[in-house]
Amino acid sequence: MKAIKKASRWANDHPEQTAKWTEEAIGVPVLANHWYSREAAIDEAGIEVWIDGAFRGGALPPDTKIAVSDIITHEFEHYGVEEPETIALR
Repeated sequence: MKAIKKASRWANDHPEQTAKWTEEAIGVPVLANHWYSREAAIDEAGIEVWIDGAFRGGALPPDTKIAVSDIITHEFEHYGVEEPETIALR
């Protein structure tokens, strides 16, 4: 989790280099970068939006019983807390 969050924050802070490396890796021009949350905590309301969309779009049958807690865990979030020195370097 620490490495993933560190890499995500670096990608946010260096979009040009991130795009260049991605283009080189996939062989396709990158026209927009993905933005990563600086926090490791998962916003349950945001996950609920995806579940609702899956019902509306037909990806999930109407009788499917699913909750956000079936999909995510908060167990590892504390590993992704941004270190104070990282915040100062932004």
